[in-house]
Amino acid sequence: MRTIFRGAAAREYIWPCRKNYTLAVQVLVSGEYKPNDTIHGAKLDDTAETSVYLGPQINFTWGSQLSAQIGADLPVSIVSTGDQLVPSYRVHAAMTFRF
Repeated sequence: MRTIFRGAAAREYIWPCRKNYTLAVQVLVSGEYKPNDTIHGAKLDDTAETSVYLGPQINFTWGSQLSAQIGADLPVSIVSTGDQLVPSYRVHAAMTFRF
């Protein structure tokens, strides 16, 4: 097992499964910030949002041509002004094939 630090908010553990396979587990921190909107110079008071998410991501590579990843983000902190719809969790997945 090998531990790799990437960026300020990710930690990754890598296990070489076989000669051409790699499995990695990451813990990710992500977030977003959106200030209040302005319409025709007037600032709206109920459109700002700040969110911080924490969650796992699993990466799998097969040789140098195929890779896949799947992850989930769970909210750690959500601050919004007014009444807004905010996600209770986020799921993301990707698959890459190089040719």
